Amino acid sequence: MKQYKLYLSTIITKFIILISFIALSAPFILSCSGPDMPEKSPQEEKFPEKSSEEILKSFQSDNPVERREAILDCMEWDIKKCIPELRKRIVNDSDLGVKSVAAVALGEFQDKQSIPAIVNLKKNPDIFPETIIDALSRMEDPRSGPHLVEYLAFSNHTVRLLAIDGLSRCQATNQGSTILKMALSNKDPEKDKTYAMALGKISYRPAENYLLSVVNRSEDGPTKAAGLLALGRVGSKKATPILIEALGSEFAKGRENAYLSLKETKDPSGFSKLVGFLQHKDRDVRFFSAEIIAQLKSPAHLKRIREEFANGNEKSLAPSAQILGEWKDEESRKSIESVLLNQQSPDREDLAKSLGWLGNSESEPVLWEVLAEKSGEARYGAAWALGFAGTEKSVDRLVLASQSSDRRLASAALESLGQLKSPSSIDALVKSSSDDNLAPFSIPALNQIEGERARMELEKLATSNKIIQSKLAIESLGRRGDPASLPVLEKITMSSNPELRKLARFAIKNFKVKKD
Repeated sequence: MKQYKLYLSTIITKFIILISFIALSAPFILSCSGPDMPEKSPQEEKFPEKSSEEILKSFQSDNPVERREAILDCMEWDIKKCIPELRKRIVNDSDLGVKSVAAVALGEFQDKQSIPAIVNLKKNPDIFPETIIDALSRMEDPRSGPHLVEYLAFSNHTVRLLAIDGLSRCQATNQGSTILKMALSNKDPEKDKTYAMALGKISYRPAENYLLSVVNRSEDGPTKAAGLLALGRVGSKKATPILIEALGSEFAKGRENAYLSLKETKDPSGFSKLVGFLQHKDRDVRFFSAEIIAQLKSPAHLKRIREEFANGNEKSLAPSAQILGEWKDEESRKSIESVLLNQQSPDREDLAKSLGWLGNSESEPVLWEVLAEKSGEARYGAAWALGFAGTEKSVDRLVLASQSSDRRLASAALESLGQLKSPSSIDALVKSSSDDNLAPFSIPALNQIEGERARMELEKLATSNKIIQSKLAIESLGRRGDPASLPVLEKITMSSNPELRKLARFAIKNFKVKKD
């Protein structure tokens, strides 16, 4: 039986990887590179598809492997005709692997009628909890909530994490009182983290006092970090002093989660303490504080931040400028420009970005001057800022920067060209897309430009013989949602490359055009 469960685990794992690939591929391909594809393009070889009738016929096979493959095919090709057969298999099939894969497939198809059948699988100890949780989570229905809650008390930490994610996906706010009762009666300190995370994920406000007690009694570590994050998600104003204390602490994860929570709660009572943190010894704390303060704009706060900037303290100068930039404080613009042009100023990259936040094209000449510097990080901030404060006049300068051997400068310039959406940058963006390292910046930028020329260039990239460029362009066409690209995407769904087939089908699905 152990060998069988191991085999089944492998089957389920492969299945989950397969059906998760579509959702995960897009961010993954933005952060990786690899060798070119073979010389043949994705459309030169056709993938021999089975017809939906052939796939449905495979459900009747005596071989359980073929039945499992039939379910995978239904998933891959989005064949909803198989749902009645899946309903039968989850109940009556003799093979546990088929039942398990059918459960996850019904979850992916969001067949609400099948929730009781999935829950019924709990009676079989040889069906993995991970499978049941995954199937219920994919339903994205609050009715799955009561059946996920019990897994929060499970001994396996991974199972508990999956249950938390499932409750969030199903928006199971109706389970808040049940989870809180479980949390209050819990005697296992290791599970305090589980309950804090779960209550935070569903934003259950009555859990505020429980979460405060978790933070107060916990040492620096995962449980305390979970409690700090959850306090923001439940909107706790009582927690502001505790969160500010954590923000200024040496506990890195605590600082990060306190920052996220303070941004969530937007409590102005912490303003004075946060202003003091603009001069904190730790750079992260200074800029975390600036981002929080940026959400607390008021006439009195504006006056105080102007004063902080005018003081010229080298630690608080750039964080203060960032706040003033996000507040669109036009009165401070020329002062920020003056400080930026002084090459002895600290944090010049962030000073330049503050002009981007301000978004006034009158800052263009200053940003051009900084962009043209021979070295230094201020150039990166200027390139970024021109995407928001620049005009058509900045395109040529950004194109030149996009050709720099400094990859960071080039990528920032490419992103700004996308923000400016100028058709005159198309040639430069297409050229940069041939570089595997720059393609993740140039192709999305190209996608932001309207018109037939940009669309056609994306279609060429989608059908190119370079895997990275093809993936990025297919994803971009899906986001673009132009029906004129449908024939190209439909053709790619017949590619010999399985990754491109999946991405093309997902792209088509993205703009709500169903494939017959």
